[in-house]
Amino acid sequence: MRARGRSFRCLISVLLGAGCYVPALRALAENDLKDETGKVIVHYFVEAPANVAAAGTTDPAKQVGVIVCLQEHTEAPSADIYPVRMSLKRLGLSDSYVLLAVKAQAAGGGLGAADIEPIMKLVAWAQKTYPVNPRRIYAFGKGSGGSMAGQLSTLHPISSPPVSPIVGAGQT
Repeated sequence: MRARGRSFRCLISVLLGAGCYVPALRALAENDLKDETGKVIVHYFVEAPANVAAAGTTDPAKQVGVIVCLQEHTEAPSADIYPVRMSLKRLGLSDSYVLLAVKAQAAGGGLGAADIEPIMKLVAWAQKTYPVNPRRIYAFGKGSGGSMAGQLSTLHPISSPPVSPIVGAGQT
């Protein structure tokens, strides 16, 4: 009887703990950014604050930043949104940033040179859709995603001033 009670309490603890993470683990919907002819430019994932101001807002206090989350090697495209979201939450900045993730153009899933132009177009779309402060556009990645963040920020600036890289662990 005692072992059964202990097992039951353990099961309840696990279920309660898992329940706390369900909202954080929700799946993001994949979207398509299309050109004027309807051709898909890039598949992407977006997570925006719930009560964001209208696009075109010029008041810096009401503007948001953008963080482009770039996956490592062939991970799921939205894999790095979760750690960025949790970091922003810990800092009390959850409502201050739009998070974007792109699906690689290559069939194997790794990000490369072919992804730079679609990422630039996705950031331009975000700037038209949300009240983005052009001085708060960042690229985050670790491993090959960190390499892509560096390329975006140094070789292909997508804002003025250029995108700032946030390189994760494991990138030198």
